[in-house]
Amino acid sequence: MDLRIGICDDKPEWLEKAGDTVKRCAEQMQKKVEMYFFQNGSELRKEEHPKMHILFMDIEMPGESGIDLAMEVNRKWPECQIIYLTNYWSYAMDVYETHHVYYIVKEKFEEKLPAVLEKAIEQLRKQNRRIVLQCHGGVKANLKLDDILYFERDKRVTYVATTEKEYTVDDKIPEIEERIASEDFVRCHTSFLVNFSYVKECTKKKMLLENGKIVDISRSYWKKTEEAYVEWVKRWVR
Repeated sequence: MDLRIGICDDKPEWLEKAGDTVKRCAEQMQKKVEMYFFQNGSELRKEEHPKMHILFMDIEMPGESGIDLAMEVNRKWPECQIIYLTNYWSYAMDVYETHHVYYIVKEKFEEKLPAVLEKAIEQLRKQNRRIVLQCHGGVKANLKLDDILYFERDKRVTYVATTEKEYTVDDKIPEIEERIASEDFVRCHTSFLVNFSYVKECTKKKMLLENGKIVDISRSYWKKTEEAYVEWVKRWVR
């Protein structure tokens, strides 16, 4: 299947230049791509084009914010990998209002593109990773890792919170952690395994998740959690 890659930028000359650069890079990676170009949010919102796998989004456009547009894309195409483009580093923290973000300063676009494109493609692959868990009562649940917010152990069962519902399973946290072996998840407490992708705020003692859940970070896990979070953030900002 060809990768559908879109670029949203209000400057036609930049669209053409960036499009040529992306196509050359994809050819070097032996990837077939279909390119789509949008000069504003109205063009991006049109229904006649298919969903994008990867979208390069300019942050500053006349009369609208690329970050606000990215929020719409998150809702419409939740698996789409958004790569922000800007002339300024000042937006680096604002982009964390949205999911699946890379951030490139335009003057570094050609230099950073190969690594960023490779990571975006890898993230698309990871979205299809699944884990099979033994539900309380005998039924097995086959869940996408990308849909899981956190695992919580309480007494003799583990609760699995996903974007759609909560499951009760028999599997223990250490066993799940070993099977997942993912940099997106962190063991921040004896009883919790959390997906960084759904962390809205992280302090020394707590994590606030996007669904409003507050997860405590125990003292013995703080250093590991802090280091893992810093490394996770580095992977998303370029």
